[in-house]
Amino acid sequence: LWLEFRRVLFRSAKWNLMYVFNGTGSTKSFTAYWHDSSANADIYVLNQNNVSSKEYVKMDGGAYVVLEEGDTVKVQSEAGSTFSIICTFELEKKQGI
Repeated sequence: LWLEFRRVLFRSAKWNLMYVFNGTGSTKSFTAYWHDSSANADIYVLNQNNVSSKEYVKMDGGAYVVLEEGDTVKVQSEAGSTFSIICTFELEKKQGI
């Protein structure tokens, strides 16, 4: 999974929620990170996080990541696994639009 924030009508986006569901028949892991294009750096949010079969992980906690144009959110699962991921973003509208 790879999501890229491209600024068209919005100046930034707040990544405020992520659900990760393991649809595999056994415990598998995944890694989720944000690529900050302005710093050319990967910031790991969850690294090789284990999720039991048919269970999910919810990331919210009242914190958020601010994405700017060109930033990406990437999620990679362990080989042989099937994960479903839902991410929500609060978009910040450009002024004057």
